[in-house]
Amino acid sequence: MLRNGRVLFDPEPALLYRQHGGSTIGADPPLPDRLRRALRRGPRGFTAMVAAHLDCLAAVEPRLTAEARRVLALLRGMRGRGPLGRMLLARQAGLHRQSRAQDLAMALWLALAPLSPGGTGGAP
Repeated sequence: MLRNGRVLFDPEPALLYRQHGGSTIGADPPLPDRLRRALRRGPRGFTAMVAAHLDCLAAVEPRLTAEARRVLALLRGMRGRGPLGRMLLARQAGLHRQSRAQDLAMALWLALAPLSPGGTGGAP
């Protein structure tokens, strides 16, 4: 983990690239492909990833801001809760995805699969 570093800002572009219709850089895959991948991964894959992130954040919790610790506590509270409790805590923590469809998928995954107990998530 980097600490006490310095950020340097260079106002001059180092790479010139113009997005165009046929470009795939930064483009989302088509919706059917994303749905297929999400279904293949399933809700347990998503909640296992969330649990792993919570485990990793626990290791650096003392260095987090008060607000980040508050959010982390809410998300940790999802462990051992039922489907509605998990969705409510995720909402209170401000957990969201990039689109409404992704938010709905996340809510469904949280409803269908519990988070593993602490310390078992592994690295993300």
